[in-house]
Amino acid sequence: MLDWTKFYSREYDVQYTSLALRALSDEVKNFVPYTFYNQLFAPDNKNEACFISASDWTKLTVAIHSRYTSTLANLGNFQSTFVKLGEEYVRIARSIASENLIG
Repeated sequence: MLDWTKFYSREYDVQYTSLALRALSDEVKNFVPYTFYNQLFAPDNKNEACFISASDWTKLTVAIHSRYTSTLANLGNFQSTFVKLGEEYVRIARSIASENLIG
């Protein structure tokens, strides 16, 4: 039996909830050092609440610390990768924005 813990609650639409579910799945294993599928979204007033297993959360935070913040070199690598991916995201978004998607 899973030890469900409310991770956060916020306003989400269907697409963003789908992205949030995929953000910890094996699809991102090159960037996220511990992935899992034990996530649950449930209505929470006018928001969506995300529940995850407390043990998975612990494993994820330990793995993130080990890979990205345990040494200055790891932190530097994380920072440069974060900036590189952010710049790539902006480039792609600008490229899409310049396209005529209607005609």
